[in-house]
Amino acid sequence: MLSLNTSPALASGYAGSEHRDHLGYGAGRCVCPGIHLAERNLIIGVAKLFWAFEFLNPPASDNDISAHSGASRGFLHCPEDYGCAIRPRSPKKRDTIMRELAEAQEVLTQFD
Repeated sequence: MLSLNTSPALASGYAGSEHRDHLGYGAGRCVCPGIHLAERNLIIGVAKLFWAFEFLNPPASDNDISAHSGASRGFLHCPEDYGCAIRPRSPKKRDTIMRELAEAQEVLTQFD
């Protein structure tokens, strides 16, 4: 027989919460129970971006992308805004992106 234990004390054990390097998914009893799914989807998304595109400094740019001087200080440590040139890694990858976009739009238009 299956039983459901809804004790909020269980949430603190998700993904080794005492070893986490950020609190983006909450903490303690308020941690997101879907943290594993969210992090894996983010990793897949970022990997696809790196597969498809080159992220470059724009020509004649003086962007400061240093982790020390190119980031904000305070409660949240975030990179400062900077320019970026984004381009497909190859014509073949561009064709793949455009083909997948067209297929996705066919499916997603039914939800407009």
